[in-house]
Amino acid sequence: PCLMLMTVVYYRNAINSSFLRFVIGPIFILVGVGASYLLIRSLGTSVQSYKLDTLAQTAEGFRSWHTYLGKTEGGSSYSIGGDIQYTPLGILKQAPVAIVTTLFGPFVWQIRNFVMLLSGVESLAFLYFTVQLLFNRKIYRLLNVLFADPIVVFCLAFILILSIAIGLTSFNYGALVRYKIPILPFFATAIILIKYHLNENKAVR
Repeated sequence: PCLMLMTVVYYRNAINSSFLRFVIGPIFILVGVGASYLLIRSLGTSVQSYKLDTLAQTAEGFRSWHTYLGKTEGGSSYSIGGDIQYTPLGILKQAPVAIVTTLFGPFVWQIRNFVMLLSGVESLAFLYFTVQLLFNRKIYRLLNVLFADPIVVFCLAFILILSIAIGLTSFNYGALVRYKIPILPFFATAIILIKYHLNENKAVR
């Protein structure tokens, strides 16, 4: 899905007419999202473990097991509040908390050992650069940046999708810290590229 969105933005930007880009852009994005959904559905019919129903059952299993370990063995478990329904609406409802927990957890008040301290410092650094970016005086150009750089689109889509998946399945900071390792280089790349585009002298197309 991330590659398809990146491709859509790339070919949209190849159109010289700003009017056509404005009109065709949403259509391209809908086509990319639709193709991604069909691809996932097709993959699920070929590989049992990638079926949406199977993924939901696996996620529920992870949640129950890690919550049990946290209560019985004092593990570094966490909660994102309330019972989670692994339905599209349920996932969408809990997505913001899952994203924040994945990208910026463990938080300072949740640190229990030296390893968590290192992870907490890492998360605090990413939180600092994210907040610094959001308070950039040219943040009003952010939407232009998102539609101008296909690499940024790929990075953000990858970050958001994987953050939701990790946040809604780990429920243990030991597991979460390991699972989110693939996100970090894309997160750093997105921050660097967005900051670069916002600080460019010329307007982003």
